[in-house]
Order: sequence, then C-alpha cells, then structure tokens
Amino acid sequence: MDLSAEEFLKKYTVKEGRRVRVAGLYDKKCSFYKPDACSVYEARPSQCRSFPYWLENMKYEDRLMEASEYCPGIRAKIENRG
Repeated sequence: MDLSAEEFLKKYTVKEGRRVRVAGLYDKKCSFYKPDACSVYEARPSQCRSFPYWLENMKYEDRLMEASEYCPGIRAKIENRG
C-alpha cells in the first residue's frame, strides 16, 4: 500500500481504549472491501480472520441475524440449520 505503519494506522484504524480496529467495520463500510471481495484478503487483520465467530455474534441471536444480512456465509448456515 506504500504507507508506513504509522500512516496506515492513522488512515485505516480507530483506537478504542487499548484496542485498535479497522475503521468502518461496525457500520459495514470497510475501506478494504471492494464490490465483490476483500482487497487485502491475504493480509487481513485478525478481527477479519475471526469473523463471524465474534463473541457478540455467537452470544446474541439478533447480532447473528444482523450479520447474516451482509455475510453470505452466515446466511447460508442459518438457512441450512432448520
């Protein structure tokens, strides 16, 4: 991406207490998601690698259903569980 680590962190992340996350993921507007796929898939951060197995998705049914609206993998799993 031709950026220093400091430039990358400033441009693409948000600090929340001691944690740093990719900006935009909570509002589903990840800077790296292009029309059909992740543009940095091989170098994606751990929060993306672990999706959809985030605590809030596993613990709360409404969060899982919300995530299924934009995640085809979750949607397929929900449709096939019944």
